Amino acid sequence: RLSKIFQIEISCFFDKFEKGEEEEIDNTYKILLIEDNPDDEYFFRKCISKFDQPLEIYVLRDGTEVINYFRELQDTSVRLFSEPDIIFMDLNLPSVNGFELLSDLKKRPVLNGVPIIILTSSINDEDATKSYLLHANGFIKKSFIFKEYSDQLNMALNYWIKAASLPHHE
Repeated sequence: RLSKIFQIEISCFFDKFEKGEEEEIDNTYKILLIEDNPDDEYFFRKCISKFDQPLEIYVLRDGTEVINYFRELQDTSVRLFSEPDIIFMDLNLPSVNGFELLSDLKKRPVLNGVPIIILTSSINDEDATKSYLLHANGFIKKSFIFKEYSDQLNMALNYWIKAASLPHHE
């Protein structure tokens, strides 16, 4: 992992290390959840815990934290953070409006090809329209029924991981 982070050969860390002919392929999908509510994070994790592909989930809790994270990710010389394969994002976040954050993320070249799916408990149909106008790749109204919410998330993951081709896993 360190060799990937610092973009140097793994042999720099070990004397007499010989790289195998086949480099290990990382088939773990990195999921970024942008969510400030710990209960919603818990249900998100619970809903996708039985997904049949390996997932690595990390969470950012407010808009400023997200902007700082992607500012660091954009700097390819010091890439200390994982680039997500899929982003799930709540619209109601502290410090930055969800629509402003979506607009900001969609302008970042480092996120080209990374789907951003809005997760919200909003019942306002205009939120979906505005999200799609800002180039969201999906809009999920969180169901208050656990089984339905679980089905929603798993259908989204099945589409993006199994049906579509994500750039980092081709």
